[in-house]
Amino acid sequence: MAIDNRQLRELMERLKTDERFLPRYQAYRQVNREKAWQTFCRRTGIPLRRRLVMRRVLQYAAVVLIALGTGLYFLNRPAEEQPTLAISAPPEGKAVLTLADGRTVSLDEASDSLSLPQVANATVGQAQIVYRQSDDREASQQYNTLATDKDGEFRIELPDGTRVHLNASSRLTYPLAFEDDRRVVRLEGEAYFEIAKDAARPFFVQTGEVQVQQFGTSFNLRAYTGREVEVVLVEGSVQVQAPGQTYTMQPGELTAYNPADGTLTSQPVNTSFYTAWHTGRLQFEEAPLGDIMTVLSRWYDVQVRYGDEAIKALQFSGRITRHDNLLNILELMEYTQDMTFTIEDEHTILIQSKRH
Repeated sequence: MAIDNRQLRELMERLKTDERFLPRYQAYRQVNREKAWQTFCRRTGIPLRRRLVMRRVLQYAAVVLIALGTGLYFLNRPAEEQPTLAISAPPEGKAVLTLADGRTVSLDEASDSLSLPQVANATVGQAQIVYRQSDDREASQQYNTLATDKDGEFRIELPDGTRVHLNASSRLTYPLAFEDDRRVVRLEGEAYFEIAKDAARPFFVQTGEVQVQQFGTSFNLRAYTGREVEVVLVEGSVQVQAPGQTYTMQPGELTAYNPADGTLTSQPVNTSFYTAWHTGRLQFEEAPLGDIMTVLSRWYDVQVRYGDEAIKALQFSGRITRHDNLLNILELMEYTQDMTFTIEDEHTILIQSKRH
């Protein structure tokens, strides 16, 4: 559909008076195009020749869009800059490995393959480290620690085949070989566990005052310093042990330990809200806005304020992936419910009723 000069002038006049347009447009401009292009090529596996052709086409399209966007930006720029939202990128596959002798090795997802001569039977590649079972009897007394920072995640396959996805700002300490009667690791932070089945050797995850025991199952464990310890069981069965208390969980349950008063509580939950960081997707049916924004605030490292508590009860159904644009998500929510959002500063969003 063609647009005439009168319609274009009307559009620009509307943009001038829309206080939400400029901060959102500035947020879109913060995208790192070079990094986004490299990520796109790596994930799609496009051959080099086709990459060059596609990149030329996209560059020409980008020139047109940037020219139009820049014109709108300067046309609408107020005397004082509007706040923009600093949207964090998805965590990268990077971590630091501390060896049994105290030496450290930096692990980076850019490394296709990295051999570790200091660690027998271990290989690194594609944001994960894989250990193979060792016959060395002394290996059970040698420990490695894998640590991520606030911008990193990493995956590890332990000698018994157990898989662990370590979230940001977390540490996992484990032996190079498990003992004959039990398997024990220690976690600080958050991780998703897929325990290899072994009826003769129960698997224990220790964290502060809480210990989780299982033989073969999948669960999420969140245990950051100074916060409640949360165990969310996806499948199988686990036993949560706290001082003077023991509880056997069923799939679909959340068990929380409060270190302040020593209480251990359990309740049914939608597990996808607690494992979304691991799967990279969130699927929900008639879920409260408050629960959805709790996940999104962690994904994008933003704070969310509400005009009133009642708005947190608004219900939504849908599916979101970790790489979706946060502003697009919020705009879709605006279209379907009685809510609107405002960018207060680079790390804060205010959500309130349209009738405020």
